[in-house]
Amino acid sequence: VTNLPCRQQLREHMAMLLCAAANEHRCVGLVLIEVCSFAPILKAKGREVSNSVLREMTARILNSIRRSDMASRGYDAGGEAMLDADQFCIVLQGIDDLQGLARVAQRLLELLKQPVTVAGETFSLSVVASAAAAPQHGVTPEGLLTAVKSALLEARESEAPNAILFNS
Repeated sequence: VTNLPCRQQLREHMAMLLCAAANEHRCVGLVLIEVCSFAPILKAKGREVSNSVLREMTARILNSIRRSDMASRGYDAGGEAMLDADQFCIVLQGIDDLQGLARVAQRLLELLKQPVTVAGETFSLSVVASAAAAPQHGVTPEGLLTAVKSALLEARESEAPNAILFNS
């Protein structure tokens, strides 16, 4: 639907960046975004409209990140998913500090909260976001994903208006 890299490509890319970042003493940031209003749109309007919403969200993400960064849904319909179908994962290479990561996560969250117009109908979106960084919150793809998912649970439960940075 979105033509974003699959879960295997996401895992491989994260592993490569984590290794390079460790050698260069740099950070890798991970932002996880969940579109909480996706399921109701799918149920009320069907797959065609919900897929258009996903494509619009993808375009917004890709137009706002650097070429060296990677966006993925971490989801393959035919295989095991790393993420839910309503989630986007953005891997940020060479983050200088946690404040920089938090700023990027917040900027993405604000961008994706903007209403989406599909087939002449405007949809308000409920979106939450979380962020984690390596090596501070994890040194493997799995460890970093666990941290960012934990922060996303906190954001979802509190309906946080801001991106939640993982707090170990």
